[in-house]
Amino acid sequence: MQRHLVWAVPTILATAGLSQSAAQGQASVYTDRNRYFLSIQPPDWQREDYPSEQIRSKVAFHPPQEPGVTISVIAGPAPDPIPTFDEWYRQREQRVAEFGRRFPNARSVLKKSKLGVHSTIVWNTSMPGNEQEVLLLMIWRVQHTVSYDAPGPEALRKHRAAFDKFLGNFVPLEGGRQFSEQELTQARVASKKAMAKSSEAMGDRPAALAFVNEGLGIDPHDPELQQMKHRLMR
Repeated sequence: MQRHLVWAVPTILATAGLSQSAAQGQASVYTDRNRYFLSIQPPDWQREDYPSEQIRSKVAFHPPQEPGVTISVIAGPAPDPIPTFDEWYRQREQRVAEFGRRFPNARSVLKKSKLGVHSTIVWNTSMPGNEQEVLLLMIWRVQHTVSYDAPGPEALRKHRAAFDKFLGNFVPLEGGRQFSEQELTQARVASKKAMAKSSEAMGDRPAALAFVNEGLGIDPHDPELQQMKHRLMR
């Protein structure tokens, strides 16, 4: 049975979730072109758009003269079939375990959390040269990945208030772009490719090959997946 709503209570949209200053026009409200979400752009931060992205929306914000600090959002079609929250959390636990084996000097903490009324997964990672917090949310058949990256603990603390405010004003939008079957197929294949590449980068070739085979099960003629399979089977 297809699941249409994912672990969510409907949100009061418009600008109800935004801060009073934004509602009064004192801050820049950012809405992606596919209308998957909106939030407030951190004041004076630079925005980087990714026009090559079509079915997905991708944006990043950087404070002036600190390119190593980033708040970014990627939003696009959720996996099919859509997992339950607990299923998705278990999948993430496996990814965290793989990451730990690949990078034994990294410290990772995975936890369940809330963004307003929405259930979320939060993954914090600390390793030399990089601090990262990733918030994952699925609602209305859209997966949102909100990331906060910094080159070290001091930079992370310095801009923490900006990230907290961005999250506090983050609103998933219902009724955004509707997906055609072709677009959904492309998104599913792209997801399998990304998981395969991530697994290969972590040194887990069997998992990478499994994701490649899943992708070929969706589109047997995808040339990149075929090349990846040939390489992984050598």
